[in-house]
Amino acid sequence: MKKISFIKEKCVGCKSCMLACSIKHHEDFSWKQARLKIEKNKDEYSLSVCIQCQHKNCFKICPKNAIEDIGGGILKVDWDLCIGCGLCVDACEYNGIWIASRVDKALKCDLCEGKPACVEACIAGALVLEDISGGD
Repeated sequence: MKKISFIKEKCVGCKSCMLACSIKHHEDFSWKQARLKIEKNKDEYSLSVCIQCQHKNCFKICPKNAIEDIGGGILKVDWDLCIGCGLCVDACEYNGIWIASRVDKALKCDLCEGKPACVEACIAGALVLEDISGGD
């Protein structure tokens, strides 16, 4: 299994990761369309992103089966099935999924099929794709 790790001390707040994500998935330069969020809290940055947890509460609660397991512990939202009810958002313990305001559909990281655009775009090296085994 893989997940995106965040080294907050390296983050410069440029949000190039968010733009890269938006372009990759929506062909649009929009922070609102990104499947991760970088926010400044006091003097440091924080990251909100799906950590590809083992619990998979979002997957279990979706009434339309719009969240699918694409293998390797990665879940992906099928926008054709998603009704934007927000149950997945409420079920996530890690603040890793939210509803996109433009389209009322769930947004969550799917690791770009193993080559996350956000990690590649991070100029500061604050985002790292790491292999994990067994835990959240």
